[in-house]
Formats: sequence, C-alpha cells, structure tokens
Amino acid sequence: MARIEDELKRLIIARYGTMTNFTKKVGLSNSTVATIMSRGIDKANVISVIRICKELDISTDALLEGVIIPRSQITKKSVE
Repeated sequence: MARIEDELKRLIIARYGTMTNFTKKVGLSNSTVATIMSRGIDKANVISVIRICKELDISTDALLEGVIIPRSQITKKSVE
C-alpha cells in the first residue's frame, strides 16, 4: 500500500509538473516539502500542511487521516 506522501507527491507532479514548481507556488522551500514527504505529513508543521492542502484544494483533516479528498466533496455533515 502506498504511503499518503507518495500519493500526495503524485498529485503534485500531475498538477504542477515538478515539485519545484509546486514549492514556488505554495511558498515553501524545496527542502521543507522534501522533508515532509520523507518524514511524513503527520510530523510536518501545521502551517505547512495547511498551505499544501489549501493550494491543492484538499481536506486537511482527511489528509491527516491518510486520504486525499477534494474539499468540494466534504459536506457540513461529514465535518460535524
């Protein structure tokens, strides 16, 4: 089973072409994003996770649970 970080990396590359393009867009350093991908999203600074999720328009809560879900698929009821 793929780690969530591997799935996240594939999503980033599919949308931005390279990790470098993504890091520039999201305003994080290459080393910060590389560290997140290698050590795990659950060990990352909360601000970095929020920035990544906001840029990718995915649920922060779901990502921390190990799932990538577009924010548009989250309903009020599922958040409550």
